[in-house]
Amino acid sequence: MLGASTLVVRLATIEQAASLGNDFEFLRTVEPDRAVAVITRLAKYMPGASCIPQAITCRAWLALGGHPADIVIGFHHRGYWQGHAWVETNTGERLFLPEQSPFRETLRL
Repeated sequence: MLGASTLVVRLATIEQAASLGNDFEFLRTVEPDRAVAVITRLAKYMPGASCIPQAITCRAWLALGGHPADIVIGFHHRGYWQGHAWVETNTGERLFLPEQSPFRETLRL
């Protein structure tokens, strides 16, 4: 879980940097697909950066760039319960969720 917390703290640092001026304007202009690619890559180097901290980080980053999005948590049962978190943009785009996902929405934040 320490890695997950680190990922969220890093995003807070990104927000602070973005408020410093035009040198960090690229942080505000990120597109959803690019945010997913960057967060997925960073998560490989951060132990504990599972789907929930990735979804939280993505939603915060997209909000910084003016892209409203929700964090969605869903479950499915195949002999045992499995859960997953993903991000859904206001245009209906689902991030961090495969097209043929068995997960059903349970909670939207």
